[in-house]
Amino acid sequence: MKSIILLTLMAIAAPAWAQSNEQLARENAELRARVAGLEARMAQLESRSAPAVTPAARKALDLDQWRRCRAGLTKEQMIELLGKPTTEQFASAVNQYPDTETWYYGTPGVGPGGSVMFMGGKVAQCVTVGFTNNP
Repeated sequence: MKSIILLTLMAIAAPAWAQSNEQLARENAELRARVAGLEARMAQLESRSAPAVTPAARKALDLDQWRRCRAGLTKEQMIELLGKPTTEQFASAVNQYPDTETWYYGTPGVGPGGSVMFMGGKVAQCVTVGFTNNP
């Protein structure tokens, strides 16, 4: 009697096991394909070169040049005064001032440099960092 019950249970459960095995095999194949796609994408992203960071212009490392920086100067005047910036940021962090642009010179914490904030295309503020005699 026990063997008949056991055989009956196995006969009922066998299709469910087969179905779950097929489903697991399908899911496994889908996951393998997805992982392969992600690995290919990761390899592509890792092969891209990092954007070049422009070194600070020699003028931007001269404190006397920074002392000539004042509110109202244009971007062209700033490039003439300090050279092209190392990096640029085109909005405030909280987007309160959409017409704000900040130019950074040098590498903060590594050596002399600073930042210039523009509002409406004109200098609003100049800040120096890392100079021994900050103004």
